[in-house]
Amino acid sequence: MVRFASFREFCPFYLGQHRNRTCRRLHVPGSGAERVLAALGCGYGFAWVGHFLFEHNRPATFSHPPYSFAGAWMMFVQVLRGRLPSQPPRAGYTRCIPGDRVPQGAY
Repeated sequence: MVRFASFREFCPFYLGQHRNRTCRRLHVPGSGAERVLAALGCGYGFAWVGHFLFEHNRPATFSHPPYSFAGAWMMFVQVLRGRLPSQPPRAGYTRCIPGDRVPQGAY
């Protein structure tokens, strides 16, 4: 398992786990539902369905829970602002949040 020293290093990895548009869209209601503790399980449920059925990968929640939680909110805000690229990052992607530079090896 890769260790990340900060959220800025984790962010490109997190976005790389969300290449499928349907998976990203399923995170929006899931992230919104996280605001209510009673809906926390439901919120992650939407996101996990996206990963298992569309991304075919393991959600970062299992290996990096705090960063994953922060990443879900970052992606939620970017979706609402219309700033999340239609084609998320591939290997070598160095920008996560506009203006940020992430070391090449962090992905």
